[in-house]
Amino acid sequence: MARCAISLAAVTLCLLAGSALLAQASEPLEFRATFEAYSRSDYVTALPPLRAQAAEGYAPSQFLLAQLYLTGSGVPRNEAAAAFWLHKALLQDHSASQYQLAVMLDEGLGIGADSAVAGILLNHAALRGDRDAQKRLLIMYAAPISDEEELKTAARLAAHDDNGGAFLHRLRAARHGNTQAEYAVGLAYLQGQGAVRSPDKAVEWLRKAAAAGDVRAQSQVATLLETGDGVTHDLDEALEWYRAAAKQGHAGAAESARVLGAKIGKAPR
Repeated sequence: MARCAISLAAVTLCLLAGSALLAQASEPLEFRATFEAYSRSDYVTALPPLRAQAAEGYAPSQFLLAQLYLTGSGVPRNEAAAAFWLHKALLQDHSASQYQLAVMLDEGLGIGADSAVAGILLNHAALRGDRDAQKRLLIMYAAPISDEEELKTAARLAAHDDNGGAFLHRLRAARHGNTQAEYAVGLAYLQGQGAVRSPDKAVEWLRKAAAAGDVRAQSQVATLLETGDGVTHDLDEALEWYRAAAKQGHAGAAESARVLGAKIGKAPR
């Protein structure tokens, strides 16, 4: 997937100069009807005017169009396109776009990861009272604790339905190379639980856990690569992960390896 380059200089100028880089467009007459269609998930009706309004420079429409691309609602999922439209809205100082783009930059969702730009955006949004940004900053820059404590904290938050907070603590541990956290982060991206659903990022993190020997991750990666659930098919790699899981006694992996091996002409071993 193509990556979208976000200019640190442009973001910094936009947020620190105290004025938008682009003139803000006035609300289009049809925006209310478009938003109502979007809200009821009538994307067939909402998408054409959203595209037109976004192209004309209306920041709220740019933000909504980005959400469609980010989630794959009414359009093929395209994180780079989402980042493009969020950046357009950000240049008009659209607060929700600042937070969403910061998340994408922090996690590398369709964009090259850039913690410096993510921090600028989060701090600006937090100063404007964005509670999600404030919460994310608190977790991101909290004092270091052990991976075990990160995972315990994540479990407590998840038990109280704070999946977003749980994800961030697991992400901290995963970035330290903790295999259990890598697996949990991969599942969160796969299921869209506490994080933006991103099969590509799911496979990225699950591969890390699989390479470290996590049998659950090996089986999950194999299944994703075999079925192509939001990711590129790779039957050869899928077979290797099925075989790795089978060697560890994963129920069903040996049979999956046998069936897939026969399908692609690879003899059992």
